[in-house]
Amino acid sequence: MEESIIIEAFRVSLQQDNEARKQAENLLASFKTSSGFIPTLMKISLEEHPIEIKQLAVIYLKNLTKVWKDSKRDFELPSNDKAFLRTNIIECLRFSIPERIRSQFEEIANNIAKADFPWDEILEQIDVALGSDIDHMYAALSMIHQIAKVYEFAMDEKRKNLKILIDRIFGKLDALLGTFLSETSEDAYKYISLILQIFWACFYIELPQSQTSTMQLDSWLQKFKIILELPLGELETPSQSPEDAKLRDVNPRWSCKKWAAQIVHRFFNRYFNLAYLKDHNQIIGQHFQHQWAIQLFAVILPLLYKRASCYIPDIVTNYLLKYVSQGIKFENVAEQMKTATTPNGKLVIPALITDIIIPVVYRTRSDEELWQENPIEFVRKESDLGRAYYSAKSSAIDLLVVICEKGYLSMFLEYVSAELQSSPQLLHKEAILLALGSIYQILKENIDLAQNIQNILSVYVLPEFDNSVGFLRARACWMYAQFASFPFTNREHQSLALQKICQMMLDPDLPVRTEAATALPRLLLWDISKEKVSSEIKEILQVYLKLMGEIDSEDVVDALEDIVGRFSTEIIPYALEFTQHLIATFFRMSTNEGGQDEGESAMAAVSILNTIAKIVDSFEERPQDLLNISVLLVPVFEYCLNEKGCEFFEEAVHLLTSLIYYAPKDALPHLFPFVRLLRASLLGEGNIKAYALEHTLEVFSPIANFISKYPQLTHENLAVILTMGLDLLKGEAPEDPDLMTGCKILIALLENLKGSLDQYIPEIIKQVSNLYKLQVKKKVKVYASEVICIALWNNTLVALQAILELNILTDVFRFSFENLDQYNDYLPRSYAILGLASLISSCEHLPQVVAEGMPVVVKKALKLWKNLEEGEEGNEGEEEGIGQTIAVDHNKFDAEYQKLLEKLKTVKDIEDDEEDDPFDGTPEDLYDSPFETFGINEYLKNVLLTFSQRCPAIYSKIYSELTEEELAILNEIIS
Repeated sequence: MEESIIIEAFRVSLQQDNEARKQAENLLASFKTSSGFIPTLMKISLEEHPIEIKQLAVIYLKNLTKVWKDSKRDFELPSNDKAFLRTNIIECLRFSIPERIRSQFEEIANNIAKADFPWDEILEQIDVALGSDIDHMYAALSMIHQIAKVYEFAMDEKRKNLKILIDRIFGKLDALLGTFLSETSEDAYKYISLILQIFWACFYIELPQSQTSTMQLDSWLQKFKIILELPLGELETPSQSPEDAKLRDVNPRWSCKKWAAQIVHRFFNRYFNLAYLKDHNQIIGQHFQHQWAIQLFAVILPLLYKRASCYIPDIVTNYLLKYVSQGIKFENVAEQMKTATTPNGKLVIPALITDIIIPVVYRTRSDEELWQENPIEFVRKESDLGRAYYSAKSSAIDLLVVICEKGYLSMFLEYVSAELQSSPQLLHKEAILLALGSIYQILKENIDLAQNIQNILSVYVLPEFDNSVGFLRARACWMYAQFASFPFTNREHQSLALQKICQMMLDPDLPVRTEAATALPRLLLWDISKEKVSSEIKEILQVYLKLMGEIDSEDVVDALEDIVGRFSTEIIPYALEFTQHLIATFFRMSTNEGGQDEGESAMAAVSILNTIAKIVDSFEERPQDLLNISVLLVPVFEYCLNEKGCEFFEEAVHLLTSLIYYAPKDALPHLFPFVRLLRASLLGEGNIKAYALEHTLEVFSPIANFISKYPQLTHENLAVILTMGLDLLKGEAPEDPDLMTGCKILIALLENLKGSLDQYIPEIIKQVSNLYKLQVKKKVKVYASEVICIALWNNTLVALQAILELNILTDVFRFSFENLDQYNDYLPRSYAILGLASLISSCEHLPQVVAEGMPVVVKKALKLWKNLEEGEEGNEGEEEGIGQTIAVDHNKFDAEYQKLLEKLKTVKDIEDDEEDDPFDGTPEDLYDSPFETFGINEYLKNVLLTFSQRCPAIYSKIYSELTEEELAILNEIIS
């Protein structure tokens, strides 16, 4: 392949001329399946060309490898090209290759490893490279890292190939780590960091048994300890600027400390609860706790104390704090810490609070700059849960919580009281209030110790609403939100706090307004707040709308949703106008393509739809308002139920379902066309592939309500709905949600359109009968049986003829009779009774083969009826437990999690005859089956009485074969 042609195409693709650029892109696309294209791209990216050309070549190559398996791609990469890339990829990872190019090849290596590891030569290549020069050694380490990342979160058998790699190279990596630790060059730390990253990826889930000897563990842990203890000289001197700090944070030496701290914390956390560890994992846990937990604690604690006079990156501090938190939970460490002192003679626990935790949670200069220069980003950063795990401030608060839980709550409260009384500097006071507010949950459980909270709020927090510093005004809002559920005896105090928070919603600083807006719903626990908000609901809604126009914040919209839910009656006069504003805000947020808010706009848009859903709920008894709001929502449905807006599909489906469900029959016919979009979302249409398969189960509710509420339109569009139900059963490899939803749609048609589906019943039964042959959960086969039962009720003779022609009578009834316990809800039992009763009612028309089984049919019908009655009686007492609080021992949470993890790891694939997963996450349907109000008792009574009159001989024979218990049930029914 001509290298010059490809280079020229890349050069042209960098030009401003759109037409020329498009031609170049088309030319490159035409080479994708050409033999030699991949080797040429690799060659260009590694040879002496302008860096822009090299980057384009390697990125193009990376994009070709993103889908490496031929079966998942709509074009075929030449097999010889793929083999070439596999063979030579390790050469592309050498340290001497520019990082901008090498980083792209690392992604390529990862893409290949996902699909092909272990391929024939790679392990030998790694062995050779590890024993070669320093450049190739780096390539080997990089290749190992990319392979290990593939299996980082894999469990059990899926880790098999990783274990092969670990057993082969871990000893060599351990030796290399020791070698590099004896060197002092800057580059050596890049190799050390890479080895640590490999170890992390390989051991995150667990180390294999082959690596659990005490000698192996000690060798690795000793090296991690050495890395933590390494002096870093000028890198530890106080930072002079944020720019200097950023440079230090990415320095390889600090990177090594970060990885070492992260690994030892994971050791402590992963192997902490010995009672729930098994086999070699327990051996690791015992050895770590007995030999290393305290030893490493003695290294890490002094590192944290150095923070007062030395520079330690935030991410390193984060993992050091996490280790200390875990250590305090460990009885041996906790006992020692009661009397342990710091180098300057302070008791360790008080010093942790005063010298480490509080300073770590201080506001920084960068916080202030962000507040002033980009308040929107400040708010997002504060509420970003994803960042919290990597934040030293969050870990410091977690450590404080652990300390307070371990019996030091009184001591901390005394410290807080003393500090607040000493008129601290503003930064210190803000940190103290943050620390106090963060332990509100512990204070709720120790209400005697919390009696002074109201006084602290009144004396030290309330005045901060008037502080000229925005941080303190925002913190005051947050504090009242945290403690809103605590008992307040002073109504005037509550009134003043509420007034101030309402004022803060109009504050000149956006972060203050946001904090006040999210705090207000928490204050609605106070009666005085309910009265004020209720009387000023229109103004409050306008304030929220204005704020939502300034910032796309999920927290703000969630707060608004809470208020709408609490004051559903009060908002009705303004609801339609308010909804119009919400819809406009939704479209602005949902189409935000800036990409700078890390998805915050999209999450806020989701909350907007949930807020509108609360408004729809408030219209449950207001048909005209439902009609009006449904018209407003048509553009929302057109967008969200389509491929373009499917990110909001689930919320839109819920909205659509609520509207149809609440509205009277035939009231919203303009919504019926969305049936076609719902069908397309699961089955595709034309060139559009299915785009909402993860929401298959949710689609049933709107479809079923359309069938139930719009019978005429359903008849007119029967082919669309019927084929939807049938096609969901026909896929090449249908998933359980597809099969269940398909069955449920067919049930909805059969139960709502009795006598109108005669010509379709044979095809329905034919498709459903195939489910008995598949390796699927019992739950799916139960749904299949329900379809057949309702088909028998819809038209007994047509359905029975189809069953007999398909020769599935024995299979259907054997499964149903052997699994009656699976019909464990009212509707499934009702369906089964209706199916059996339909056979009984047609006794004189039944073929001989069916008539002979009539005694069994009657017996099973009686049993199901009894189960139905007993189930109803049992449900009468179910609500007694609603509202009761479940006490949770938070100290046992990690242990229970580990226990659950161990259990999950022993679970094998569920076979057809095993129990279904109790945690299947099936959503609750918002749909009323006509059989929920059907007089099943009277129906069965009439069927049995008619049966006794029309087929007396058969009835008498069956009667004589009934047990005493069955006779009692029969008499109970017909009496």
